[in-house]
Amino acid sequence: FVVLLEDLADPRDAVTVAERLLSTLAAPHELAGQQVTCTASIGIVTSEHGHQQPEDALRDADTAMYVAKHAGKARYVVFDPEMHAVAERRLAMGSDLRQAIASDQLRVAYQPIVSLRTGRPLAFETLVRWAHPVQGLLAPADFLPIADETGLIVDIGTWVLNRACADFAAWRRLSGIPPLAAIHVNLARKQLLLGKLPEVVMDALESHGVAPECLHLEVTESEIMNDPVHAAAVLGDLRRQGVKIDVDD
Repeated sequence: FVVLLEDLADPRDAVTVAERLLSTLAAPHELAGQQVTCTASIGIVTSEHGHQQPEDALRDADTAMYVAKHAGKARYVVFDPEMHAVAERRLAMGSDLRQAIASDQLRVAYQPIVSLRTGRPLAFETLVRWAHPVQGLLAPADFLPIADETGLIVDIGTWVLNRACADFAAWRRLSGIPPLAAIHVNLARKQLLLGKLPEVVMDALESHGVAPECLHLEVTESEIMNDPVHAAAVLGDLRRQGVKIDVDD
């Protein structure tokens, strides 16, 4: 929905209208005997930005609305030109990320989990990095949120899983890592939503000759609770096949 406000005495009056809209929408409605509450995310753009075309004003209001949604919904955000620049950078990074997967620009780093009693490694946690051709080595926080928004997180997760299994198998052959050692790999919410996740995991293990009990999949409570019934079914299937499940955070 678009609300056009004319003849405002002050641009800040648009905020007053947005607050009234949010308050009105927050009132519960009865539908088919059920109490239903609606929320809204509102993006505000004012004439002070000097838009020459109506589609430009709508674009910027839409950008502010998505900022409001990402901030937690049921709120308003006033457009700032930096938002448009950020949106363009995110769009460009999403395009670059697709190329990164195809061009083998992703890297994995391993954090050892060490026994304080013996000093020997018990396991290795897998951490993904992006060797960006222009920006250099990027940490997960720099690109995984965009990967999640675009759905590329599923392809990245599969790639990381296979890379970790391949490296772990090579270490076992070359350096005599003890049989009880394990590799830890993080699971994203969208990977959990895949019905075929157990097949993807078992294919990776079989392809690289890694026993299921050597793989720990780490998943956060919040990701599980997005769809607890489905998550429990998928994780339960993996556990029955011998894979270890660690609840993180």
